[in-house]
Amino acid sequence: MDRFPCIDAFVRAAQTQSFAQAARLRRLSKSVVTTRVLRQFIESLGKAALAGASRPGTRRSSSVG
Repeated sequence: MDRFPCIDAFVRAAQTQSFAQAARLRRLSKSVVTTRVLRQFIESLGKAALAGASRPGTRRSSSVG
């Protein structure tokens, strides 16, 4: 999917602080805007998680006590 619609949806939602308002401005359904924003977020999160996992010595240990 082209990234521009996802980024545009995010910017509109941030500016208006509303997925519904962003959808109205773009003449889209609220679910389309929400899906685009979430898709971009998940893609970005996935890349960050992969980047962190690929660095040597970044393992975190957790102790249960």
